[in-house]
Amino acid sequence: MIDGFCDWCHIFGVTIERPTIRPITLAEGLEFSGKGYIADEKKDGRFELLNWQGSIIAGERMSDGFFWAFDVANCQGDDCRRSPLTDRREALASLASSFDSRMAIVPSGFGGEFIEAVLRDGGEGVVFKHPEGYWGVGQFKAKRIETFDVRVTEKLRGSVAISFQNQDAGKCPIFGKAFESVKAGDMIEISAFCMTASGKFREPRFVKLRPDKN
Repeated sequence: MIDGFCDWCHIFGVTIERPTIRPITLAEGLEFSGKGYIADEKKDGRFELLNWQGSIIAGERMSDGFFWAFDVANCQGDDCRRSPLTDRREALASLASSFDSRMAIVPSGFGGEFIEAVLRDGGEGVVFKHPEGYWGVGQFKAKRIETFDVRVTEKLRGSVAISFQNQDAGKCPIFGKAFESVKAGDMIEISAFCMTASGKFREPRFVKLRPDKN
């Protein structure tokens, strides 16, 4: 039986928390790739800690139920969060021999070519990890950022509802004077990490008002 956890779990007498991953730009990420960091493909799923046959595996659960594994917090009862990433990867590779058909290790690689391949194939981005790093220490995520012109359809509290190409595109947070200057019907420019399968912008951020397009 597989038991899933979100964000944290308590097992073997230890509380295991979700790693903190600092966001950086793709340009900064290219610098990391030249310093020996491993780049994992960032999947568009939900973080999950999985109890797999007595070990705790970290990964992303996709909307279709598939599980992409990328780290090990506890291997057969031994806490390995203070072990180097290379050792944890070896443990993960060993555990993968018993994975079922809906589980796999997330693709990983080095250098700009790997990053370009992920983005070219429609991937969300990558997570950089140092080979000698501990669990959740010194990890950085870099995603593709694009800008879009969208229509404000409604002002909400601290955000606005937006549409893109006449379709509901979710909400975008706006604060302070920028919020006061925007009204329903305005065109605004936002930045976002592409769009989800449901047509909503991923992590949208207000850039500026577009009076030239109103």
